[in-house]
Amino acid sequence: MSQLTADILAHSLDVIGEAGVDITPIFYEKFFAAYPEQKENFYQFESSSGMMVNEMLASVLALAAGEPWLTEFLQNIVIAHRSYGDIPGTAYADLLDLLVESLAEAAGPKWKEKVSLAWESQISEMKKLITQIV
Repeated sequence: MSQLTADILAHSLDVIGEAGVDITPIFYEKFFAAYPEQKENFYQFESSSGMMVNEMLASVLALAAGEPWLTEFLQNIVIAHRSYGDIPGTAYADLLDLLVESLAEAAGPKWKEKVSLAWESQISEMKKLITQIV
């Protein structure tokens, strides 16, 4: 991907961080509304919830930067999540969409069209990669 896209993604996270907004509660409110049955799979929610959001963000940023380790990392994530039952590929795609929705909500009016397009393009590529893995 382009350095410009990677820069836009990183800058958008900086804007959210500077605003002092934690996207984790925003994301999980959306996640549990869409997948209420998954709440019981979080045995130590307070310690694991932020980690999952951070892994998703790091994965999208790694994709934008062309990091070679990303595919193996995602394979490991998918394998690790199999212990929670049969998770369809569409669920991973839904979570990525919820992540972007959460980021946009956290950024508020600072979420500009170019930021939205940059995230959506990377999420689209991430979905393709996960489809190959799942």
